[in-house]
Amino acid sequence: EALLRRSGVPARQARAINCFAHGHPLALLLAASAHAERPGLALEHAALPTVVDALARLYLDGLDPDTRRALDAASVTRRTTLSLLAAQLPDEPAHEAFARLRALPFAELGRDGLVIQDTVREAVAALLRAGDPAAHRRLKLAAWHQLRSEMRDAHPDEMWRYTADALYLIENPGVREIYFPTAAPTHVHEPARPGDWPGIE
Repeated sequence: EALLRRSGVPARQARAINCFAHGHPLALLLAASAHAERPGLALEHAALPTVVDALARLYLDGLDPDTRRALDAASVTRRTTLSLLAAQLPDEPAHEAFARLRALPFAELGRDGLVIQDTVREAVAALLRAGDPAAHRRLKLAAWHQLRSEMRDAHPDEMWRYTADALYLIENPGVREIYFPTAAPTHVHEPARPGDWPGIE
């Protein structure tokens, strides 16, 4: 946010830009530049297309077709696993696709799968949705069926992962914004108190 403010972005907009840039330095600079060029436009109209286009050129140009397909598949899910890749890319060996993704500089192996850096994942998903909506839907549907299948046998301790994964696939703006906010959080989560139960019920 300090970097954005030094670039002339007002504090409130700096917070909003940082929410969708996820602290990615290049994304912050591109968004600040876009905001400076068109300060009167809403954030999503002024900055996001510039960020998506520049990140796409930076990250996607030069990727071999197999890696690009794997990245497209990973961009529609919260995390990537061997089983999800196998369902999304049935004609490719899942372990090879997973290894290609893991070698990318913006992929990180977490406790519950491989995670693509937020800014890159969102840029790739936006390009896929705009350029090949049928492929975007197909990858999401395959992921949904695989997650539902795995939920049936999942240990209760793992249900939070599957719940988060399923929620991530929902593109309803209201639902998505609550669980995966792109702006400053407007909802507060806190434990329920005994007096809250009648309302919850």
